[in-house]
Amino acid sequence: MALYWIYLESDSENFEPYVSSAGMLGVLLGLFYVNNRITKPYIKVSAEIVMLAIDIEEPTIAINISIANHSTNRFYLDALYFELDNNTTYKPYRDYMGQDIGKNEIDSSKKHTFLLCVQTVVADLNSVSAEIKRIKVVDQLGYKFYLKDSDCEKVRAHIKKPLNSGFFM
Repeated sequence: MALYWIYLESDSENFEPYVSSAGMLGVLLGLFYVNNRITKPYIKVSAEIVMLAIDIEEPTIAINISIANHSTNRFYLDALYFELDNNTTYKPYRDYMGQDIGKNEIDSSKKHTFLLCVQTVVADLNSVSAEIKRIKVVDQLGYKFYLKDSDCEKVRAHIKKPLNSGFFM
């Protein structure tokens, strides 16, 4: 409406259409900012390589992925994805302990961890002959949170080396 008003009043020196257009734009940008600050959670994703000593003779090497909720709202995890270098994604559905990865709730100031067996991840990646490019977490609203590049590089380096070459890098 304000744009039509500007068009009609373009020949006279009337500033009301310009002021109302600027005000409307300011209100819309403010509402967008407030909506984004309220709905988008502040999530930190981290990963490390751990050794599970369930069987003393053959310890299992796993990827420990932690998702920490630093926002004031509850975080609804939709899925964990490994973005691969051939523009596909690998989505693990259960972790090493049999826990479902998707559809989890993480309360404010809480952390949730998943253990993924390195042997299983390597076997799945070898079946599609791809390497991990990035690791991301997606919530139910569609917001994406990525693992830091340094942590992702550690995971990539450990997956690339042979499984029987030892735990420590």
